[in-house]
Amino acid sequence: MRLISDITGKMKSPILIKTNIELHKSYYVASHTGQHFNYPFHFHPEYELTYIKEGSGMRFIGNSIEHFGPGDLILVGSNIPHYWRNAQEYYGSSSLRVNAIVVRFLYQLGNSHLFDLPEMGAIRKLLQESAYGIKITGSSVSLVSQYMEDMLSVNDSNNIILLLQTLSAIAGTQDKRYLLSSAAVKPINETDIQRINNIYEYMLMHYTEKISLSEIASVANLQTASFCRYFKERFRKTFTDALNEIRIIKACECLQKNDMPVTQVAFECGFKNLSNFTKVFKKNTGYSPRRYKNVIC
Repeated sequence: MRLISDITGKMKSPILIKTNIELHKSYYVASHTGQHFNYPFHFHPEYELTYIKEGSGMRFIGNSIEHFGPGDLILVGSNIPHYWRNAQEYYGSSSLRVNAIVVRFLYQLGNSHLFDLPEMGAIRKLLQESAYGIKITGSSVSLVSQYMEDMLSVNDSNNIILLLQTLSAIAGTQDKRYLLSSAAVKPINETDIQRINNIYEYMLMHYTEKISLSEIASVANLQTASFCRYFKERFRKTFTDALNEIRIIKACECLQKNDMPVTQVAFECGFKNLSNFTKVFKKNTGYSPRRYKNVIC
């Protein structure tokens, strides 16, 4: 099952995605193409490896919010909530496209406890670490993505070999980083998924505006105090921190794409004064906006 969205990108009725793994298989691999990614904030028991070939936007994994683009390679652990949400221009555009390879698998491959073999120690450790969400970088991306490409066109037995080669390559590289500071997250159920999707969608649609706590609490169908506790318990950060992260990601995109003055970027990304924008920008990126524009862009 998948989420249906309208041409604005606003979710109509968030639902929990069910497993794609067939009963007689122990893995799932597919190329996902289209005008935009159609999955809500969701979780499943399978481990998931995603490689982005085309498309950009924001990636939500647990309480991590980051930009994603071509070359993004992410390993997500079992039952870790996640969501790739395209930039707004992808919705309703006929020229922009997305393309991703997704591999999902369970710890127990069919009736085999393959990962429990002594020789699988490094992979077993990697799967434990995937509870933090792992971003693979550097030269390892090209090797791992090629294994994933090959998985699309070979038979089942060779796919198991390629899966083990893929995981072994990730386990053996230093070119990776955790996306979450803690693997311990408050359990999320299907009711949470719908509520969180509503919250994130509202933030993405209105980040340029002032969003009051009472306003976003109403979106979540909670009282203001209950909403603040709810958000903090599940994401280990305040709503304001999460909203500012979204605004800073948008600001970075603006600074990279055009010659817009820093002051204009600040106001267009929802900040009411340059001083606060600069403070929040440096907290999230380590750079001042002008330094970021000169060094990164």
